[in-house]
Amino acid sequence: MKPTRLPKKMKQIIVYHRPETKQIPGISQQVLAFYQEAFDHMPHIARDWLERGLASPRLYLFLLLDEKQAVLAAATFQLLADEGELLHFAVKSQRRRQGLGALLLAQALTHLEEQGLARCFLEVRAHNIPAQALYESQRFKCIDQRKNYYQDNHEDAKVYLWERSTSDNNIGNRIKL
Repeated sequence: MKPTRLPKKMKQIIVYHRPETKQIPGISQQVLAFYQEAFDHMPHIARDWLERGLASPRLYLFLLLDEKQAVLAAATFQLLADEGELLHFAVKSQRRRQGLGALLLAQALTHLEEQGLARCFLEVRAHNIPAQALYESQRFKCIDQRKNYYQDNHEDAKVYLWERSTSDNNIGNRIKL
């Protein structure tokens, strides 16, 4: 991933893609604890699912860390050929609306484009207007709505799609051909 100038008190963005086997339990424990704290409605994320995913060539985990290595934001993507899905995305509640989510999402999409990503889907709760605004700021477009999608409260989900830019200015700079 290209170096990114990060705001003060942020050390780095880390990309995990098939980390060493001995690292997986520690990574999954850190990420699950972060998601548990960050989500209002905790999605069901089983530790064994995350550990198997981290060992898979399809899963990418992006973490934005502060200077003490604490997670400020996290994104989990699944990539298959040129199509991806943003499975989980969260920003630490005390750090929301500070541009951290946009920073992490932009860097993750750029990195995945370099891996061949052409389009990416996600679902978001219909009431989560701030998240929808964030996704729209990163060129995601709402393409559908799924009724009663979420099991915990039967809330609808909005389906978003991001597509790689085909403009000459963008593609040559962002995609390794």
